[in-house]
Amino acid sequence: SQFLNVIIGLLVDAQFSSVDVQLLGLIRTLIDPENIMSETTTQSVEKTIFLNYFYKHCMHRLMAPLMAQTTGETVSKDTVHNAVLLGHVLDLLSLCVERHSYHIRNYIIDKNLLRRVLVLTTSSHGHLVLAALRLCRRIVGLKDEFYNRYIVRNNLFSPIVQAFMANGRRYNLINSAIIELFEFIKTENIKILITYIIENFMPTLESIEYVETFRSLKLKYEQEIDRENDIQKATPEPSTKGIIHSSGRFRRDPRELDEDEESWFDDEEEATASENVPPPPSIASLPRFTPTSLSSSPSLTFSPRPPTSTSKRTAALLAA
Repeated sequence: SQFLNVIIGLLVDAQFSSVDVQLLGLIRTLIDPENIMSETTTQSVEKTIFLNYFYKHCMHRLMAPLMAQTTGETVSKDTVHNAVLLGHVLDLLSLCVERHSYHIRNYIIDKNLLRRVLVLTTSSHGHLVLAALRLCRRIVGLKDEFYNRYIVRNNLFSPIVQAFMANGRRYNLINSAIIELFEFIKTENIKILITYIIENFMPTLESIEYVETFRSLKLKYEQEIDRENDIQKATPEPSTKGIIHSSGRFRRDPRELDEDEESWFDDEEEATASENVPPPPSIASLPRFTPTSLSSSPSLTFSPRPPTSTSKRTAALLAA
């Protein structure tokens, strides 16, 4: 652990580049978790322990030159020595993106590190610009939704588009690297990035006519919009009875009764109706008839009992 920090310090603080390549190779070997030699059952645990230690105690030391030179919108000291050193840092950072999975992803998003890296596209040293573009291309190549949302949320393609337009029509490695990045997004149909590019940069990029990449991106964007519209048209609209639409949300009309409330009211009405019916007379209160009294009594007439009243809501429910 201390040895790793010493080696990183020698690389970062070196005034001469005579041993930079040797130090770079040594650090690459040390931070590659695939080089951890242990039994299969404990290897994953040891990798996690090492990576936790590295990102807690060593990563800030390795990223110190990048953080110091990218505080603004341009490189602070765009010297040859700094360009070489930052190129080494980006090389190691690219290895971390490839091998360290979610550890480096959390670090990049938490520190907004990709924004710092893309500041280097303003450098006058072409190899440093290419190193920054390679790292961005590696991150996009993972097709990780966390990275993609991070790029969109922080508008991180803006410096890339600016570098592309500043390069003009010069057919060089910078031009090819940027076009290849957009071509990869189109080929892999990374929808969130396609939408982001078209909606934010198409007015600038539509003037580029010597390649079909940007027109193809716009075509993919329009096809996706048409497909979504067709799906919405084909999907039947849900019933909106008792629903109030407000501010893009749906809520139940408070005047509408739910099933429990309706059944409660129906039960109450039936109970009220039953209370209005007089109770049947007891047997003791009925008059006793004898054969003589029957002949002298007037004729008995029986009329049917009037039907119990039914509420309009219950009748409507029954009719339904």
